[in-house]
Amino acid sequence: MVRSIETRAEVEELFAARKEQHDARGIAATRLEILRLDWPSDGTAVGHVRWVHEDEEGREIGAESSTYVLCRDHVGTLKVRVVVMEGVEGSQDTSASSAGRSRRVLERLPP
Repeated sequence: MVRSIETRAEVEELFAARKEQHDARGIAATRLEILRLDWPSDGTAVGHVRWVHEDEEGREIGAESSTYVLCRDHVGTLKVRVVVMEGVEGSQDTSASSAGRSRRVLERLPP
């Protein structure tokens, strides 16, 4: 699935829907693990991350892996430009993506 996100309201909508999905799957918290950070140029960073899913007791119940592309804006601040969702592991989700199939979600976030 490819989705272009153009406004801040669309970002808020995306995260609100994500929270509902997490609640339905028993995910009480997420924790970021930075797996690798590459700098192909001074103005561009590529981060490979793992979002760990935790239940109410803080136990790991699954995770998602993603790649983020960040670019510097006109004042030098890094901004997320692209997110590629690589796949889901573990978790209580029974969707096709967690059943061993990798899914990719490409999102272009607004400046």
